[in-house]
Amino acid sequence: MKRKIIQVAGKTMVVSLPLPFVKKYGLEKGEEVDVIEENGQLKIITEKMIDQGQSINIEDIDLAYEQIDILYSCGIDQIKVQVTDQTSIKKIQTMLDLNTPQFEMLTQSGKSCTLQVIASLDADHFDNMLKRIFFMLNQEVDLRRPIQRLLSACFRILHKKGYRDHSSTILMGNMLMGLSQLISLTDRIPAIKSLYDLLYSNKGITPLAEILFDTDNPSEKLVMTSLYNTIRSLRVMSNRSLVAA
Repeated sequence: MKRKIIQVAGKTMVVSLPLPFVKKYGLEKGEEVDVIEENGQLKIITEKMIDQGQSINIEDIDLAYEQIDILYSCGIDQIKVQVTDQTSIKKIQTMLDLNTPQFEMLTQSGKSCTLQVIASLDADHFDNMLKRIFFMLNQEVDLRRPIQRLLSACFRILHKKGYRDHSSTILMGNMLMGLSQLISLTDRIPAIKSLYDLLYSNKGITPLAEILFDTDNPSEKLVMTSLYNTIRSLRVMSNRSLVAA
């Protein structure tokens, strides 16, 4: 559709948004949209485009948490769940109460229910949550479940809003994936403090061999090596000086 360019305050050129677009995504005065120039075109993007809702069929109720958590991590705000029997609906409600307080069961009918995210995440909290993940990974006790919830929240922010430095969004996603893989392999990561310092400190770079010294598992070494390289790339992207150790 064609729109006319309007001149405002002498130099500013304005194009109005089509009403169907505004209604479809529930845009309101004062909200921000991203305007991207690409190959002679301007693309207008709102984070609300990401969330169109999702329907899933759950045959094994024991896998419900993993399926719902994945959709939450991907930025989905509303999920329609279809199950095999009404008893499963009660189990899902119990699961929400215990493990996924960010969701509320909006509707329930027969063998289906609708889940809705009730809490929004502030992208400004991403770095604090990431630091919290590193801190919890450095503890002696097994904190994998709360760590996984924080990882899911961080993934969700990246999917919906990206990282504050958009050029580092993919690298941040790779790092979160590496941390998620690590906690699936072990509940204790001796080198996590070194990885934290590598990411947040301006000290010299710890050699990879030192990072891997206390790790014997080949799978852990592979993930740790990937994490190490990702964090070094993040240091470059944030314009930190690299000093060979």
